[in-house]
Amino acid sequence: MVNNFFVLIAIVSTIWVYADAVSKGIGKSAGIKDLPYNLPPFVWALLTFIAWFIGLPIYLFLRGELIRRAKAEEGCAGIGTDETFGSAAGRSGKIIVGALLTISGVAMAMFGFDLIDQASGKAGGGLAVILSFALLVLPGLPIALIGVRMVISEWVKAKKRQSKNSKDVVPSELD
Repeated sequence: MVNNFFVLIAIVSTIWVYADAVSKGIGKSAGIKDLPYNLPPFVWALLTFIAWFIGLPIYLFLRGELIRRAKAEEGCAGIGTDETFGSAAGRSGKIIVGALLTISGVAMAMFGFDLIDQASGKAGGGLAVILSFALLVLPGLPIALIGVRMVISEWVKAKKRQSKNSKDVVPSELD
């Protein structure tokens, strides 16, 4: 069950990474010579699928800089409007990134706990238990918490903007 969930999350993440990289113009510039900033979208997607627990966090961590460089190199043609997430599209993008981080972190931890459960009853499974915990559970939980924080932060900002906008509206006075 956990393995099917993990594969499903990897496939959905891969599709999102590819679509996001294409829509932001990431990797299309020939002027950028340094890695990983000139990787085309299919390479980011492939990295995400093959080494999901490494590829997705790296992409999410570098995403802002990748978008900034893509805008600088291509003159912002066909790319989103605000890398600081000031626009509505940017805010929803940050919520999607937060949700993906949360799902990724939880899936990593679940997969790690599943491997620990499988290895704990076997002879010589101590190393597998330690590696599963160190490589999947320990990084997975903070990644999930960072994602939850991003989603909650954007939700709170949206509520503050909403209340500010409702206070700015002055009812017309009747004469």
